[in-house]
Amino acid sequence: MWKCKKCGEKIQGYYTGLVDIDKNGCAIDGTQEEEELIKYICDDCGEEIKFGRIEELKRVADWEEEDERD
Repeated sequence: MWKCKKCGEKIQGYYTGLVDIDKNGCAIDGTQEEEELIKYICDDCGEEIKFGRIEELKRVADWEEEDERD
């Protein structure tokens, strides 16, 4: 996983797409389509990097292998 160099928290991908909605305005599971990763974000400190800018991601975060025992 990518970890933020500023705060040490996990960097996650933020994505967008389309989904069918029910009569209450809630998303219907399993109807997602045209999903697209648009940015990387650290929810803790707010660091944001536009998708595809891997060199910038490497500048603000370190890759750490996840412990397979977890």
